[in-house]
Amino acid sequence: MRPTCVEFYCGIGGFAAAVAERTDCPADTDADQSIEIPCFEPLSAWDIDCGALGVYRLNFPNHVANAAEIRSLAIERLAGDLWWLSPPCLPFTRKGKQRDGDDPRTDSLIALIGKLTSDSRNPNSLVIENVPPFASSRTGEWVCRHLEAAGFQTTWETRCPTELGWPMRRLRSYLIASRQSLRPLAIRPHVGLSLDAFLDQENDSDPELTVPAKWLIDYRRAIDLVDPADTQAVASCFTSSYGRMPVRSGSYLRLSAGEPPTARFFSPDEVLRLLGFPSWYRWPIEIPRRRRWAMAGNSLSLPVVRWVLSRLSRS
Repeated sequence: MRPTCVEFYCGIGGFAAAVAERTDCPADTDADQSIEIPCFEPLSAWDIDCGALGVYRLNFPNHVANAAEIRSLAIERLAGDLWWLSPPCLPFTRKGKQRDGDDPRTDSLIALIGKLTSDSRNPNSLVIENVPPFASSRTGEWVCRHLEAAGFQTTWETRCPTELGWPMRRLRSYLIASRQSLRPLAIRPHVGLSLDAFLDQENDSDPELTVPAKWLIDYRRAIDLVDPADTQAVASCFTSSYGRMPVRSGSYLRLSAGEPPTARFFSPDEVLRLLGFPSWYRWPIEIPRRRRWAMAGNSLSLPVVRWVLSRLSRS
């Protein structure tokens, strides 16, 4: 019998895609050969973003995906061997002014974790994914102490898909907690994947993906341009601001040299591929490109999710 899971802050279903039985991302085949992909029986998924839930339900029609304020959930409704949580990261970033526990966006996480005690039947394990500053934040430290008091063994992993040979930086911290002994992190070979394996060449001629020339002039020293022909090229982390903010929101593909050069955006589908989403994953047709970028930027690196889950006991 497969272990069961509950997803909190599920977004567009990054965790569900990572542990699905069908994980056929073409670029992921070699990188995942050395580890058994964990499969879970989904019990429920929760988020407050109804738009993201629409994407989730399209791709996982047999999952129970609920719109709810997470801090209001009753603990009795939350059975599951594993909880996966990807709470808002803005309380811990410069963009969000690093207000930590003073930011009301941390309230739901604190309320949910606060319901766990040594007498709680579920979960047996949980993982919280967030930006690296979460690990040293007051909120992260409180969560860790509370889980240990509730009988969990805890550890932190700070990991990036580049460690697995994926051509995209997305450094994230993972708080792993379990009532059973934690396993060592699986040893994974570094399989180099070229950036061009994730790209659609027809997008080069799409005028709607052209980066504004003004951006390339005004932010020429800060904008991150990558050459698709460079086998060593690595894209920077894509965020929910991609398409709106010129810098610190993701990379752009250089199409030609010159002053200024010409460049294009990565398409939302290309971003999903770099995150390791499978080839069968799709968007609802009514969701515009900018919203797709935002949703993808809030999601997960699927190869790293599977790698981190290797620390949990399989019994």
